[in-house]
Amino acid sequence: MKNLKAVSTENPELQERFDRVLQAVMDSIESAAIPYLFIGGVASAGLGRPRSTADIDIFVRPEDRERTLRALEAGGFTTQRTDPVWLYKAFKENILVDIIFKSKGEIYLDSQMFQRRTMADFHGKKLWLVSPEDLILIKA
Repeated sequence: MKNLKAVSTENPELQERFDRVLQAVMDSIESAAIPYLFIGGVASAGLGRPRSTADIDIFVRPEDRERTLRALEAGGFTTQRTDPVWLYKAFKENILVDIIFKSKGEIYLDSQMFQRRTMADFHGKKLWLVSPEDLILIKA
């Protein structure tokens, strides 16, 4: 596991790197037309609860986990199949990306959750996030 530090506006180089990797995640997954939403710290910050985060958490459907890994590999990420039940990982520029396809409580990205998604601003980028209600359920 790589040593990761939380993204903070106090460290401009880290924030710049984090933002580049965030864009690379979006470009890679969107070019493969894979439905996904941001969860975790990025979603919390985008929904109005700013906090430092050390990684990027994306939520995909279980049937898209392998395609997501391949899309990120094509985008220059190093990947690993961490746990085939719920989690894969990708790394780029020492930033961790968690590819989550099953959350606590047997929660999956389904069509209803995808329809409830919300767009928000995060570091000047427009991102698709889980709805506030779904983020609460995932975190509960």
